[in-house]
Amino acid sequence: MKTSDVRRPVVTPSTQAGQVGPVAGPEGGAPAHAQALQAPPTTRHPLADQPNLRGTTKGPSSQVAVLADNKRRQGTRQKKLKTDAIKELGRLERPAFARLVGQIGSLLDQAKSAAGLAEGMGQDEIWARLDQAMEHHREELATSIQQAVRGPRSQLTKSGVDAMRASGTDTLMMQILARGKLSMSIVRAEMTRLSKGLREGNLEAADIKKGLVTADGLLQRLALAGAPLEYGYKDNGPRDLLLSFAASLHR
Repeated sequence: MKTSDVRRPVVTPSTQAGQVGPVAGPEGGAPAHAQALQAPPTTRHPLADQPNLRGTTKGPSSQVAVLADNKRRQGTRQKKLKTDAIKELGRLERPAFARLVGQIGSLLDQAKSAAGLAEGMGQDEIWARLDQAMEHHREELATSIQQAVRGPRSQLTKSGVDAMRASGTDTLMMQILARGKLSMSIVRAEMTRLSKGLREGNLEAADIKKGLVTADGLLQRLALAGAPLEYGYKDNGPRDLLLSFAASLHR
């Protein structure tokens, strides 16, 4: 190879010491530095389409997922109703409930006579007749109950007595007192009545829950005050079923 075949850089007159002028390409085309500056051909993709090699794609927050799951299942959790066992009456409640037992007994005799209760009647018919007979005694009964409820820690309140009247559980209480105990047949008939009232919009769940709990507390106290009633706190299957129905209304 001859040295004359090697192309030498063309030095322009303006080239000064320490500076290099443009170098022509091998075919006399564009200068070498211009070719070097040309970007290589690439295929551009949107950022969202590029694969995530590090796997850093952030999924939904675990807290957000839990909240969303709770929102879907909202209302399925049941709360436990507070129904304390009444082992003895307080100093103020003893004489008050003793008077209430006598008054309720008198009202019940009048209601039973007016209702014309007889053996062989169904529980729903007995309830309906007692409810009609109690119509003129409800205000008096509610006042007597509120006067008998004494003590700063009593679970029985005026709102509970009002809930009994609104839900008809005051008639249920009178029915239990008339029978002397709570039976499964009474509970099933009452659950059917309350469920129907809820479906038709005639009853409110809050009134039913509070009314049943209030009636439970009253029946325990009336039994301790000497009412002819079998109503235990434990080993009382009908009572447990009725209160379980009330607890289910928390959903």
